[in-house]
Amino acid sequence: MAAGYTKVTNRPQVVMLHATAGPLNAAMTLRAALHERTPMVILSGEIAAYGENTRVPDPGGQWLHDLTDLGGSPDLLRSCVKWADRISSAELLAPTIERAVQIAVEPPAGPVLIGIPFECMMEEVQWIEHGKANEVVRSVAVDDKAIDQALKLIASAKNPVAVTEYVGGDPRAVERLVQLCELFSIPVMETYRPAFVNFPRSHPLYLHHDAKAIDAADLILMVEAVTPWYPASKSPKNAKVIAIAAEFPNSRLPYWGYNVDLALVAPPAQTLEKIVTKAKASEEVASNRTAYEHRLGRTREKHDDHFGKLNTEARKHADDTPIDPRWLCHALAEALPENSVISEETTVYRTLIQEAIPRNQPQSYFARITGGLGVGLSYALGVKLAMPDRPVFALIGDGAFHYNAVPSCLGVAEEYQLPIHVVVFNNGRYLSMETSLMKYFPEGAAKKTGVHFGANIAPHPDYQYYAQAHGGRGFRVTRPDQIKTAVDQALVQEREGKLTVIDVVLSDFNPR
Repeated sequence: MAAGYTKVTNRPQVVMLHATAGPLNAAMTLRAALHERTPMVILSGEIAAYGENTRVPDPGGQWLHDLTDLGGSPDLLRSCVKWADRISSAELLAPTIERAVQIAVEPPAGPVLIGIPFECMMEEVQWIEHGKANEVVRSVAVDDKAIDQALKLIASAKNPVAVTEYVGGDPRAVERLVQLCELFSIPVMETYRPAFVNFPRSHPLYLHHDAKAIDAADLILMVEAVTPWYPASKSPKNAKVIAIAAEFPNSRLPYWGYNVDLALVAPPAQTLEKIVTKAKASEEVASNRTAYEHRLGRTREKHDDHFGKLNTEARKHADDTPIDPRWLCHALAEALPENSVISEETTVYRTLIQEAIPRNQPQSYFARITGGLGVGLSYALGVKLAMPDRPVFALIGDGAFHYNAVPSCLGVAEEYQLPIHVVVFNNGRYLSMETSLMKYFPEGAAKKTGVHFGANIAPHPDYQYYAQAHGGRGFRVTRPDQIKTAVDQALVQEREGKLTVIDVVLSDFNPR
């Protein structure tokens, strides 16, 4: 919830966890926050004296037996957070937490963890006034010479492409990216795992990610994109590469093999604004306007062709039972209100959801980047807490649903009146696992027998009853004509402050 809330508000939160068990349960979400650059401060209990300190109450023998680890919680989760340490005395508590907040928000932002021994918690803390707060003056923009260099490359490019992944974390940066791309008619693609709305997906400059188009480009704008193509060694043959990012070259990753011609390292909103301002005053840009208009026309044709085919293909399956995922996404796009927010945690349907349920406003789509599962419902709760007036729909695969702490999340939704609406993409299996198995072993035992160990979710649960257990309403959707009705009823529940679970039974169509 802290991660989802911070993504919307940009206000880092403090999270308190039980010793050992708390950090272990939080590890997946903390690793996601690390890779998604979400700042937060984690406080975890520890023990220092194991009952031998007679000046404070005895914490109990369970600590000696099973509640501590070598190095404490910081060592337990050091690879899942940006920074971790332990407090050794009560006098250090306040200044350490202050510093932890500063470290968490310092670019690249991320979660930090502090282990606090029981003995420190039980001592009296003497607050020491430190005087004035630190005044930190940080560079927030690159210099004009570098901006001129970037502008020259952009203005002269015949076939530029912008690739983005994270820029939607700052709505101001999205607005300025749109301005830049409209000025030069630069087509925009998102990488295969965007975490935000990085560019309006109905915009004529927005294109489906195409490795061939990237390879044919003469200029690549990497705008907060960690993996613009894969593998990193397969760089476009004839392209100049400009990186616009708050971090370079991604020190948290064990390998990052991308080489660029120019890296503009500063908050992207400021960098993009400076480029746009200079571009608007540039005579060269004005003289090339006709060429840019032609490029816009070509890009619009590609956009309309791809998304038109997507729409046509969905309509072909409008009457299929079980429901085809393409039609489900098409129907959701028509049924969801314009102000609704999507928290998405699927695997094989991710790109389909991005393109078939296009979100155009920043902060209307949030998704995980981490390779693990189990964060979608929590993100939805945090987003709803930050946006109480907007309906939040958690689109989640049935496999991912099993990884989430469902009773806990729906219990929080009920207790604090955070009505989220869960749409389960229920294909009865871990389809991603099946897909990989068939990819690498096309003539293997699974192909011959039809048995995919660990992939089938059976017997098939009736997920709608989770909602009823938590004061909400559940729906089991087995026919295409039931989709809109279920969404409409969810919006009625929204007005009553109650959650819904919509279990949509899907065919085994795999869009990958």
